[in-house]
Amino acid sequence: MQYSRIKTNKEKLIGYFLIFSLILSLIITFIFLRLFSFNFIVIFLISIIILNLAFYFTFSLKADATAKFVENVLPDALQLMSSNLRAGLTTDKALILSARPEFGVLSEEINNIGKKISLGEDIAKAMDEMTRQFKSEKLKKTFLLITSGLKSGGELTDLLDQTAENLRQEKFLDEKIRTNVLMYVIFIFAAIGIGAPILFGLSSFLVGVLEKNLSLIELPQTTTLPITFSKTTVSASFIL
Repeated sequence: MQYSRIKTNKEKLIGYFLIFSLILSLIITFIFLRLFSFNFIVIFLISIIILNLAFYFTFSLKADATAKFVENVLPDALQLMSSNLRAGLTTDKALILSARPEFGVLSEEINNIGKKISLGEDIAKAMDEMTRQFKSEKLKKTFLLITSGLKSGGELTDLLDQTAENLRQEKFLDEKIRTNVLMYVIFIFAAIGIGAPILFGLSSFLVGVLEKNLSLIELPQTTTLPITFSKTTVSASFIL
């Protein structure tokens, strides 16, 4: 829920959901008991588990979507901050001015970092607290790299530019890999849905032809060869 950027009180929301899930589970249980002869406890527990899983996955998907959005706009934010630093602004001013409305939730956290730095808080600590607000390993590693560069005395503008460029390249590679995997998935499903029925039909036809032709072959009763022949039958039923 924290990663999902929920503004309401989290404890109250969880309490409301627990009460709602209990009531809804009881309703579902009574409906199933009227229609089918199931055990009351089993149906009640299954309903509770399904509702809680739905609640969890709803916020989990929202947290992943928020992290994905932050990762997409992060290179632009870093590039903008680097431009502000090159213009002669201080680090806190450069951070605050790089918070644009189109950056969404990242803009809010950048503003918070700028305010904390201007009040005297260490920049590494402020960035670490910001990364804890999102479910993104890429964001954590990016700001860890930036703070490590600052501690080692590196040039911040060059570090930000290089980090932004690396993030863009990584995003391009991720999209390329995702596209290739999607093509393989489409090919596999096409082979299963189209190729397999066609091959099955051809194999049935081939077995039918073999069964017809082999039934017409007449084998000699006696032979002088050191081997013996017997009548061979092939049926299409073995592939069904």
